[in-house]
Amino acid sequence: MKKAGLGDEVKNLPGLPQCTGQIDLNQNDPYGGANNPNNQKRRNHTAFYTSLYSKGVQALRKKEFKEADRGVPLEFFEYHRIIVDEVHESLCTTKSELKVGKEAVEKEGSDFCKEKNRRAARELFGITQKDIMKRPLICRKAIFGLTGTPLLDSSNRVIELANLMGGTYVIGLSSHWRKLERESCRDIFLHNYLEPRQSREVRKNINIKCQDFLDTCCTRNKADEEMEGIDLEDHRSVVRMSEDEKQDYLNSQSGISAANKSLSTKPEDFDPTAGHDISKFLRQNGSLQCRGKEFVSIYHNMLNDDPTTKIVVFADGSIGAGVAARDHLNYCGLGCTWLDSADSVRVKNKKISWYQTGDATDEDSKRPRVLVLHFAHAAGLNLQTECYNVILFSPLYVGVGGASADPVTATSTELQAIGRVYRPGQTHPKVHLHRIEVQGPQTRRRVIG
Repeated sequence: MKKAGLGDEVKNLPGLPQCTGQIDLNQNDPYGGANNPNNQKRRNHTAFYTSLYSKGVQALRKKEFKEADRGVPLEFFEYHRIIVDEVHESLCTTKSELKVGKEAVEKEGSDFCKEKNRRAARELFGITQKDIMKRPLICRKAIFGLTGTPLLDSSNRVIELANLMGGTYVIGLSSHWRKLERESCRDIFLHNYLEPRQSREVRKNINIKCQDFLDTCCTRNKADEEMEGIDLEDHRSVVRMSEDEKQDYLNSQSGISAANKSLSTKPEDFDPTAGHDISKFLRQNGSLQCRGKEFVSIYHNMLNDDPTTKIVVFADGSIGAGVAARDHLNYCGLGCTWLDSADSVRVKNKKISWYQTGDATDEDSKRPRVLVLHFAHAAGLNLQTECYNVILFSPLYVGVGGASADPVTATSTELQAIGRVYRPGQTHPKVHLHRIEVQGPQTRRRVIG
């Protein structure tokens, strides 16, 4: 506003809106709660901020700057292309998404995008502005989103990405229903998206339209032309429990009647409302000795093939599987690099850097060859220049008490983890992905004679 020369408006410039305008999943009022007298004040504040910001941008673009001028705002320029990375983190969050994110921060120490940053990004991208030439950030061709994950875990996110990339204002994002959004013809993209009741056929068409948009318009991290000549080989190791492990596995199914306990028990068989406790079951699954032994065996085979290799291991930290993986390596005297919750950001970055470059000193070569990470660390790391081996120590459990309540989200997270190594910049012709699958004890007896 100062660079635009709008001095009078600067005196009364409002601060960044302090309310997100999130909605509950089953609620059509983004500022729901009729008993809250501040709702209209929040709407007014947000709308006033956006309006004033837009006015400043338009005034700024009428000015001229010399090449030697400093401090020229980003909003003044026209860019050839803007790349938006990590677009799987939505800018318009629901309350449930914020709750999940905050819990991840508390449990895992993950870096959940702060809501203040999201509010600032929404305004900077101008995703509620129909005329893309009036947006704060404009580009000559298009706005591309890079992502290693499918966005179908939320059609809200696909819609948001369409706004960022497509240059067409397609929907009100369900989180900002100001006058501008009400005029947006929001059903252009997804018919009946906001209908309170949707048939299975409508939901199917929504997913199809979302996927069509992603396939047509998105530039992915693992673009085919960039990964040409690099293969992802999926290795699946099947191991069997011992009889003792089988008994511990059955005993861990807390709350389920003795008659219904079995090796085929699924996570969805646990009903928290009936007093079932799935946490013991999950932790038992993550700490099985047979899983750990196979993990160590895979590790040894990798080192035999390439003694200088560096290996990345992902585990579900919400059930203690990361600790189990670390303990198995330490018990065998192999050791590992581990991101402790007490580590500062500087220390964590230093540890990760050991696996981003080759060994240059004797000290480097003496360090453990494996980095153990939680799935919560699956986004934003670049390990492809040195690592080409990935081990998924334990799968992501889906459901109440697990890492995710959505199978698509869990799949997305696993793909993100794999994408830390299988991504542009990988120098090896093959990336090896190892999964460990546990089955019950061998029931047939071998006759040796």
